[in-house]
Amino acid sequence: MKVHFWGVRGDIVVPGHKTLKYGGHTLCTTVTDDQNNLCILDAGFGLTVLGRVLMKGDFGRGKGNALVLVSHSNWDHTQGIGFFGPFFKRGNKFTFYGLGSEEFAFYDRLEAQLYPALSPLQTFNHLVAQVAFRESDKHGFQWGTIQVRSHLMPDGITYGGGYRPLAYRLSQAGRSLVYISEAEYPDGCLPDKFINFCRGADLLIHDAYFTEEDYRPGWGHSPVNLAVELAEQAELPRLVLFHYSPTCDDAQIEKMVLACRARTTLEIIGAQEGMELVV
Repeated sequence: MKVHFWGVRGDIVVPGHKTLKYGGHTLCTTVTDDQNNLCILDAGFGLTVLGRVLMKGDFGRGKGNALVLVSHSNWDHTQGIGFFGPFFKRGNKFTFYGLGSEEFAFYDRLEAQLYPALSPLQTFNHLVAQVAFRESDKHGFQWGTIQVRSHLMPDGITYGGGYRPLAYRLSQAGRSLVYISEAEYPDGCLPDKFINFCRGADLLIHDAYFTEEDYRPGWGHSPVNLAVELAEQAELPRLVLFHYSPTCDDAQIEKMVLACRARTTLEIIGAQEGMELVV
């Protein structure tokens, strides 16, 4: 599997000369198998960059097909939807996969962000591409040769309607990665069930919004040292940090990455826009 980072920021886009190394677009990551089946993880403004690249290939001819895995519906994970070129090409197909709640179905959460008074797209009904929606379940499913599983993040962070973000595990041919874009662990505890969900993966992509010094309980993110602890306890060889705070410039992110490397023997990588890894 190939992993490509199109946006690595949380909350808001942060352009400028102090974010050139790691990038300023909000979250979007892709995973492809060796048959070029495409999984898109989250749909922040990095999705717009991905869209321009995809339009040069099958998606530009209306022959594209992709899975969009949404961890949750905060804006930094969804705001690229209305500006994604392949949605406006007839023949393209997309399946959105994510979590709803008793109050709001998954489709309703995304549709609300395209409310006509707030979005020029004016609801999913204005897309010419074919779009389907699938609610998360515990069984997982196959996308091409990639096995997709999801897991609720531990108790402690909930959003409107009382639902929690999802973590994802993607596996193919004995290799796997875990994707965690929003991670608050109550009282600094890593639940055994969640450690087991991550155990044995070849790569962990993890939220790195806070350091230990600037951690704010209840904000939806844990200090980055817990990402290192999770990787160690789940016996993972590589940890990729992303979902950086918009207040952090390149120098601050570099300092955080180096501090994480100093506390472990694991391979620690700071995700940058345009970076590609092989799992």
